[in-house]
Amino acid sequence: PGGGGVASSLRPPPAAPTAEGAPAAEPTVLGEGGGVALTATENEVSIVADIDRNQVIIRATARQHLEFERLIRDLDQRQPQVYIEAQIVSVVTNDNFTWTVETQINAGQFLIFSNFGLTAPGTGTPTIPGQAASAVRTVPAGNRGVTSALIKSDYLPFVLNTLQTEADARINSTPRILVSDNQEGSISSEREEPFSTTTQGTATTTTGQGGVATAGTNLTVTPRISSGGYVNLDYSVELSSFDRSSAQAQGLQPPVQRELYESTVQVPSDSTIVVGGFTLDQNTESESRIPILGEIPLIGNLFKSYSRNKQKITIFVFITPTIMTDPNFLDLRLATEGPMKQVNISGVTPPLLPAVIPIREGDALGDARLVPSSAAPTPQAWE
Repeated sequence: PGGGGVASSLRPPPAAPTAEGAPAAEPTVLGEGGGVALTATENEVSIVADIDRNQVIIRATARQHLEFERLIRDLDQRQPQVYIEAQIVSVVTNDNFTWTVETQINAGQFLIFSNFGLTAPGTGTPTIPGQAASAVRTVPAGNRGVTSALIKSDYLPFVLNTLQTEADARINSTPRILVSDNQEGSISSEREEPFSTTTQGTATTTTGQGGVATAGTNLTVTPRISSGGYVNLDYSVELSSFDRSSAQAQGLQPPVQRELYESTVQVPSDSTIVVGGFTLDQNTESESRIPILGEIPLIGNLFKSYSRNKQKITIFVFITPTIMTDPNFLDLRLATEGPMKQVNISGVTPPLLPAVIPIREGDALGDARLVPSSAAPTPQAWE
């Protein structure tokens, strides 16, 4: 059988004629793996597959063995492999702006104030004359951005808080996988995040683990090598991440943002092409204001809270297939030495030149030979 295993054609030696000239007995073929004697006649051919050892045991005449041997030589070829590298680039840009003004006006026995969550009711002293102590609003510590106040007497007529935030994030994910021709390969990198559940009883409340949410990167490919050095590639790329921007109720599964790319493309070997991508623009503006007062030009800004959020997400998926066909696996050495240098394990692993196992011929068995590593050139490794 093909695939680079030990595919053997066992041919019996020619039978010697007897002294009286009588027909010689038919030869006997011994299967290497099983040790069972098989005797061939002129009209009988038997083929037994030894799957565990990746070989076949043939019972046939000497003339038929020559035909089987040629057939096995043609079929028992090492299948080419494809080294696939995918680059997933995600760029996220955020631009946020907030403007909040709260007003507290004391007019004799009347107190007017706006509340957009910037200040909190005060306690104790100082107090506004004629008003309860709780009417004095204070600015809590920890406000982000710039917070300023116009102070008169012991209370705050105006409090302003404004903040602009800009953030850029770039995430590169580069899964790599080596796949045989016409075989499916997959690689995944996922993160699991547990979430809890709460059970309310008559007297007690029990909290336990409700499950696990999963997010990450999954790549599945099936290459098919065609003539001319092209690769027909069936691919599936799944990208998922936990959405931290969404509010999550306690005990519920965290929200997951997921993108999926599936298709079939034809790609030339050693070439990088973009196979998918998308751009998402999100613009959100919100305004809270006091009716009538917040609509007055210019002055109305003292009675409103305004926020603007802009987010742009750009994701592209690039795939580079490389066909590996070198009989001495030199191309695999090149593909391996680069990552070995990156993680600093050079010189630890053995050389990648395998033993050469010959096809058995006649009544003599060839010895297995090792191709010396010094006999092969040492090209530059891929970085």
